[in-house]
Amino acid sequence: AFYKQKRDYKKILKRKKSHFFAKLNCKINDMQSINWTEFKKLKSFRNEPQSMDLQDLVTFYEFFKNLYAEKVLPDEVTSSLKNSYGGHDTSQQPKGRLNDLINKSISLEELTSCIKKLKLGKASAEDCLSNEFLKNSSTLLLKCIVKVFNVCLDEGVYPWNVALITPLHKKGDK
Repeated sequence: AFYKQKRDYKKILKRKKSHFFAKLNCKINDMQSINWTEFKKLKSFRNEPQSMDLQDLVTFYEFFKNLYAEKVLPDEVTSSLKNSYGGHDTSQQPKGRLNDLINKSISLEELTSCIKKLKLGKASAEDCLSNEFLKNSSTLLLKCIVKVFNVCLDEGVYPWNVALITPLHKKGDK
């Protein structure tokens, strides 16, 4: 009798888990509002370390490449700006400790400490990366983000200079 109940319990548990995952995947695919506490639970169900295959990296690259495709300056303009401001030629830059600090690459520890300070429940920008997503991201994804930031620093191109402003009516006549 005990083993039968144990088997029945495991079947129910397996069915509930699959229902939970199916429901969460539907919400994600339909771009609905996601309960981040449920999303966080996914981490605990992961049995093996997460890895990114080549297709994931290509998709990640294409997403960010196309996201700001219209807003990125042409190569001629970027190179002329670099040349007019000294570019990254260290012979033209002032020497000193402050300059070394400013030109230092962003580390994973820096990014992690900044992400920990982010407030939850804030709106995401055009890139759709919410603070909840960043706080629940794996180390592997954070390493990719660090690489993107460091490439932005090296190239001098920052595609995140965009703001979405929406006026909200408070009260009275519209």
